[in-house]
Order: sequence, then structure tokens, then C-alpha cells
Amino acid sequence: MAGLSAELHKRCRDTLTKCHEFQSDSFLRSVFVVADLRPFAFDLKEAITVNERVGLTLSYLSDRYLSDGRLALCIFLATLRDRYQSGDALRDELDSLCIVVDSALHSATTQRQESEASTFSVDRSLAQVDPIRLRKAMRGAYSRPELEILIKDMGLDFHDLPGEVMESKIMHLIDYFRRRERYAELVEKVLKDRPNLESILW
Repeated sequence: MAGLSAELHKRCRDTLTKCHEFQSDSFLRSVFVVADLRPFAFDLKEAITVNERVGLTLSYLSDRYLSDGRLALCIFLATLRDRYQSGDALRDELDSLCIVVDSALHSATTQRQESEASTFSVDRSLAQVDPIRLRKAMRGAYSRPELEILIKDMGLDFHDLPGEVMESKIMHLIDYFRRRERYAELVEKVLKDRPNLESILW
């Protein structure tokens, strides 16, 4: 489950199965009457057993967010906690779970955002490589058979590209990927094949 380790997921299941709200679908829906959870009530799936109901709820809420960015599962756990009286061991268990789950999901979200930002940065950098410089570098780095293999690896056929000479083939290959906004993919493949070209392209 996204953001939750197997151990934390088991802890969630063990705690939630103790909550009487999971005894029936109607009991569970009563938790979702609060304003923050109401948007998620409609898509709640019905279940036959407590374990199934717990599993479906965890799976459903673990990757849902409110419009202000708050995590639905954390709000659900906090709402559930507040239904139990102070001094109740289950309230304390839910309170502890709220803190741990909130930390785990926020950490997972941050890591995902950083990864996406890093990927975007790399793609943007690759897309900024001068096409003319790439064409000249490829012309000196690939033989005709090697270029045919590269083109095939990129999902095209060498003979479908216009032109007879190597430079023409390379030019049309570059144009093909630029028109489809996939230029960074081509640059990445070329650099993977020929790492020594990195110093030439930048």
C-alpha cells in the first residue's frame, strides 16, 4: 500500500478491527458524516466481514487527499479516535497510530514529489540539448549498422526515415522525436549508448 510499510499496514488493520465502526457498512458510514470526510463517503465499498471492510477502507483512503492537501486516511483515523472517550485504551492506540501514519504518508509524499521534480529537471535538461549539436555528434559516433539498431530500439524502422545518407537519417530521426515532444528520450538513449558524448552535447 502506497506510503505504508507492511508492518504499519498490519498495525492499522489490527487496530481498526477492534473498532466497532467496522462491524457494519452503516456503522462505518457514520464516521464519514463529518465535513472533511463527507467527500469520500460516496465511493466507500460495501463488505461482508470486518477484515474485508478494514482492508477496503485502508486501500481506498491511503492515496486520497482533501483539496487543501491533507491526507484522508489521517483525518479518518483522527475522527475515529475522537469517537472514543479519554482513558479508553483504543483511543490511545488510535492516537498513536494517527501520528505514525501521518509521518509515514507525509514522508512518502515528499519523496515522491522530490523524485518527480528530479525527473522533470533531468528531462528538461535533456530537452535543451542543441539538435544540431546532437546531429553532428551522432554522425561521428554511430556507424550505419549501429544507427539502424538505435532507430529500431526507439521503435522505428531505419528505412521509414526519409533520406539515403546517414546525416539525413539522423536529422529526420531528431525531427521525428522533437515533433512528438519526445526529444529528451532520444537524447537519453544516445547518451546511454555513447556516454562519452555528454561533454560534447553540453
